[in-house]
Amino acid sequence: MLWHRADGLEIVEQVIDPQPRFASCRVAGLDDLDIVFARFDFPRTSLVVSAAQGGSYSKGLRTLPELIDAIRSAIARSEDGHALVQTDMRANHNPRRMQTIGRAAEALAGRLSRHCPKCGSYGWGLVDVDCGLPCAACGTPTTLVKHEIHGCPACGHTVRHGRGDGVCAADPGNCLHCNP
Repeated sequence: MLWHRADGLEIVEQVIDPQPRFASCRVAGLDDLDIVFARFDFPRTSLVVSAAQGGSYSKGLRTLPELIDAIRSAIARSEDGHALVQTDMRANHNPRRMQTIGRAAEALAGRLSRHCPKCGSYGWGLVDVDCGLPCAACGTPTTLVKHEIHGCPACGHTVRHGRGDGVCAADPGNCLHCNP
């Protein structure tokens, strides 16, 4: 998001990561480290460890000695003898999140370079959608996006466009009439 104090403009752009790679598992001891290594992108992605019931936790774990110490400590504090190991989702500890944030920054920069066709202000881009893409088999409106609405943060001018991917009809599998 960019907020331009002098103009009072707020320009928002988003990028969705379809597979954010959050994982968690319970471990009973160091013999379960193979599960941790199979499930997590460790040590590239930091880990968080706590007792299985919660409470205090260790985060930002990037080395094997840190991980071992945290697991041992969590198991010792745990009521059921298990530690909970999770992906550290803080951006500075998660390369995938860093890449997604980078893509969002690029998208915001692109949006700032697009200008309103009516007033010429910066920030022209997607502001809303209309749902109701018709089913390809029966024509019934579905819950899928039918139109994208692009707009200007300065003057409020909007223009309705077809979907960016060019899809004009929904697969019958997405239709509540054809596929109840």
